[in-house]
Amino acid sequence: MAIPKSSTGFPDQLAPDIEKDSYEYGLAVGRAIESEWFRKEGGAASRFYTSRDTYHKLRSYAMGDQSIKKYKDEMSINGDISYLNLDWTPVPIIPKFVDVVVNGISNRLFDIKAEAVDPISSNQKAIYKNRIQTEMRNKEIFEQIGESLGQNLFSQDVDLLPQNDDELDLHMQIDYKDDIEIAAEKSIENTLLMNNYELIKKRLDEDATVLGISVEKHSFNLHDGIKIDYVDPANFIFSPTEDPTFEDCYYFGEVKNVNLTELKKIAPHLTQEDLQQISKEAGKWDTYQGVRGAINSSDSAFESNTATLLYFTYKTDKNIVYKKKITAVGTEKVIKKDDSFNPPEDVENFEKLSRRIDVWYEGVLVLGTNRLLKWEVMRNMVRPKSSIHKVYPPYIASAPKMYRGQIDSLVKRMIPFADQIQLIHLKLQQVASRMIPDGVYIDVDGISAINLGNGNTYSPQDALNLYFQTGSVIGRSFTEDGEFNHGKVPVQELTSSGANTKISSLINMYNYNLNMIRSVTGLNEAR
Repeated sequence: MAIPKSSTGFPDQLAPDIEKDSYEYGLAVGRAIESEWFRKEGGAASRFYTSRDTYHKLRSYAMGDQSIKKYKDEMSINGDISYLNLDWTPVPIIPKFVDVVVNGISNRLFDIKAEAVDPISSNQKAIYKNRIQTEMRNKEIFEQIGESLGQNLFSQDVDLLPQNDDELDLHMQIDYKDDIEIAAEKSIENTLLMNNYELIKKRLDEDATVLGISVEKHSFNLHDGIKIDYVDPANFIFSPTEDPTFEDCYYFGEVKNVNLTELKKIAPHLTQEDLQQISKEAGKWDTYQGVRGAINSSDSAFESNTATLLYFTYKTDKNIVYKKKITAVGTEKVIKKDDSFNPPEDVENFEKLSRRIDVWYEGVLVLGTNRLLKWEVMRNMVRPKSSIHKVYPPYIASAPKMYRGQIDSLVKRMIPFADQIQLIHLKLQQVASRMIPDGVYIDVDGISAINLGNGNTYSPQDALNLYFQTGSVIGRSFTEDGEFNHGKVPVQELTSSGANTKISSLINMYNYNLNMIRSVTGLNEAR
């Protein structure tokens, strides 16, 4: 089947539903997404590798493990660093700030509150409120009747009754809980617990701090129920957008490197020969593209047992068609049909009912090949209750500081000052290694022999012992001949004040850049 393509490489959105369900249509979508993200033109890096390298750089700084090449280039002379004996280990300044921010976000604990708004629950809530209000306003009368009859006419403890309307409203907000609300809250809490959402949330908070973007995926299946999965932004792909919440995206996806045995789970119809051919084709493509990144692609055993897959979802619309038939007894019967159904014009008791709704297709493409392992309409899609025509995407992404495709983050703001701190740290080592200890100048002629005037002589050894033990020294302003003595201070201390000044200046610069990091992030010293 020939699939018409638009100028962007994607197939026609106005194609019939039967065409959208076809294998060829899904393959065209997958190859178009692959082309947008992995195509290399004019030697420039593709969209996927550019974003992946950017995220790798930010994460390296966040771990205090960034590349030291730029620092060596800054400190070297014509590329020569053989005379520098320095510790090049990066100063872990940024990790401290990242930990403070992430832990601060994680500590913002919240409680799940569900409020029923359906007519039945709202009616029960109104009945309960009216009963409490009646007991509150007729408290004395109910007490008198209760004493006369020997029964308690109150639905709860009299001492706990609200005293006025404000307390009644507060009581309804805090103490009242309908059964369906409790069930909904417990269901949500259990779903988050089963998915280990606390760990996922911490990773999302860290991505938002380090990368400026966080992504998760939700799904549903009969075996596991509701699933919440973490998505690495470095492997995340999406259609071009300027929306910080990605609501206008028409395709999403993620790149995964999986074992060949996983392919059988996705497409059980694959034979052993198919798997071998996929491994061969995917291995060559992976080696050329370098999708695995830091994974050693020279491991032939690893290459032969893995393949890089593109899990993608594509948004389009679907025409839901029903055939309405009026039976002989006057009743109506509705039968679901495909969108190609058209009732005969000469038959009066047939009618076509239709409506268009948004749907998400999901597919799995082996990157670098023409093998589409999966293509079907997603099941159990989430739709807003206010409109069943719309559908929520399976991927939930957020990048609050995105503008024209550029994503800002706290770590990105800190990098220039962190680089300066690292260079200052290396300069401090360099200055400290070249510092000369304070010495002593000794005038040999001045301490050779000093006549104390009482017949005793002051030997050079006595002068040195006196100086090093007490810090005092004896000298003569005039010689025995009455001439001016140029060596009247025979022992003098030598200080190297130049290095101390440099160290003090570097420390001031270090503190300046540290304060600049606090300024650009909004984290003060108290935090």
